[in-house]
Amino acid sequence: KHTYIIYIILYGEMEIASEIHHDDAIRQDHLFVTAVLPPAAIITLTKEYVTVVIIRTAYSKLQLRVQYVENYPSNCPIIELSSPTLPMALLRTKEKECIEKASTVLGQPQLRVIYDHLYSFMHTNMFVSCWKEMKQLAALCEGKASVSVDEKEGLILLKTVCKGYSQQFKLKVPYMYPEEGLQIGCNLFITSTYHLSYICYERIRSVVIPPRDPVHVSRASLRGSEAMCGRHLRRASHPIESIHCS
Repeated sequence: KHTYIIYIILYGEMEIASEIHHDDAIRQDHLFVTAVLPPAAIITLTKEYVTVVIIRTAYSKLQLRVQYVENYPSNCPIIELSSPTLPMALLRTKEKECIEKASTVLGQPQLRVIYDHLYSFMHTNMFVSCWKEMKQLAALCEGKASVSVDEKEGLILLKTVCKGYSQQFKLKVPYMYPEEGLQIGCNLFITSTYHLSYICYERIRSVVIPPRDPVHVSRASLRGSEAMCGRHLRRASHPIESIHCS
């Protein structure tokens, strides 16, 4: 009888200790949130839920909702993500990644590792603010052009090939997109001397007649420019020329 009573007392003390550890982990999570985020980014901060918003720009937002389970931090909390710009499939993938990160620190407060993982994603992936546009671009280029991307640098390289020439477009998505515009570059690789002659003609003509200058130049001047193009083509040592426009 005495042994049974002692067991009840010890079990009760273990329950109390577990509850203290649970509350202490949540309290440390709350301290982390209030230290890192401004009040405007904190939506909910209770013993049941923590809801915060991770913002890069007005067009790059991610809402994180953490629901504490009864045996937290021995088990991972429930993670829910939402965003006005990111697709649902990507958000579900990020939720799984957050659970994997949290599982590496079981028994300790886990909100910090979850937040750090999502913060890194939001601030190092330049396509967060234009994910839907990237999907539309991929669909548009399917079967017509090859597309390669660099998420950290925000670079998109498009390449098209048609009969005698290929064209490459290089787009760079800036950190503050769409508040800051795209940077665009173009490379035109030509195998036809006729096309190259025409481009050389237009290049020289644009120098002779500046775009904002309404004054016309005589036909003789243009014929001289055309002759210059011809001399350039005759001196070309390789049949393929590259013209870079930026």
